[in-house]
Amino acid sequence: MIDMLELAYRCKLYREFLGVTQEQVAKETGMSRQVISDFERGENNSALVLTWYILQGFGCEDTDLKDILRECD
Repeated sequence: MIDMLELAYRCKLYREFLGVTQEQVAKETGMSRQVISDFERGENNSALVLTWYILQGFGCEDTDLKDILRECD
């Protein structure tokens, strides 16, 4: 089972690794910056669906989520 707080944290690390702002992710995903911020703090219950949209915003349409998360280690 995926620890949602860990998932949110790793997505934040990946965003920072790419040098992308929350505003940029929000624009690419069609969500508000506040939604992205809530997600990264683990305060959004729809994290798995949100993760997919965020990863699409990073251009990771067909990338395995596990590979993306491992890059942050």
